[in-house]
Amino acid sequence: MDIDQLVNEIVKRVQAKIEDRENVCDAPLNTRSKPRILILNDFHKSKCDEFVKSSQLFDYYDMDYALQEEYDCQISSYEAVIAFHLTNEYLGKIANGIFDSGYTRLFGEALLAGKKIFLPKEEIELCTYQKSAPIIYYRRLADNLQLLTESGVVAESYRVLPDFILNGGSDLKDSKVERKSVHCETFGEVGICKHVITERDIRKVWEESKIQKIVIGSKAILTDLAREYADKQKIMIVRSDDTHSVRGERR
Repeated sequence: MDIDQLVNEIVKRVQAKIEDRENVCDAPLNTRSKPRILILNDFHKSKCDEFVKSSQLFDYYDMDYALQEEYDCQISSYEAVIAFHLTNEYLGKIANGIFDSGYTRLFGEALLAGKKIFLPKEEIELCTYQKSAPIIYYRRLADNLQLLTESGVVAESYRVLPDFILNGGSDLKDSKVERKSVHCETFGEVGICKHVITERDIRKVWEESKIQKIVIGSKAILTDLAREYADKQKIMIVRSDDTHSVRGERR
């Protein structure tokens, strides 16, 4: 083989490689080897574009935008859903099984199908009213969000969400510093089994876990300062005869 034939052969092989790569990029999503994630969004040019393109998720998943597909998506084709733009209206409808739009329908289908759903906490409209809303009303709306998280929806901040998607949050399980960066409370409850409950007791629970609901004994004495601190942080105090069955009991 002379030099010209050798060069031609090399050129052919390079061109074949380029064509193969282009074919992969142009192939329909359902023929690609990467697993797929659905980006559930409600409007273009938002933080979700920046998040998807800047995170390492782009290297491991093919991404579809629900809005770009006009919400004509088959949930069964996706490994997981990342939901952005969760308004109070959407939250209330999804929590009550009302699926009357493309967004709520896909969210509901994913939930009912047992798909992994990830929710950036910065995208939850309710969290923006944490300090201004009346305590009772805020707690009522927060019940809707708690219903979703107890159903398996993972709500975490932008900073740690990629790790939860790729590793289940394994890199953060022992990192208290990372978890403190979350902007909206962790929803759950903890029991305090003491006769007299002081501000220090309530403050310790809040600073360690940002728990929104604290269960105390039906005959426990709650000091005025403890009650004021709970109201300030929008912590729900519930009385019960059985604080021992509550997760994370404190003494």
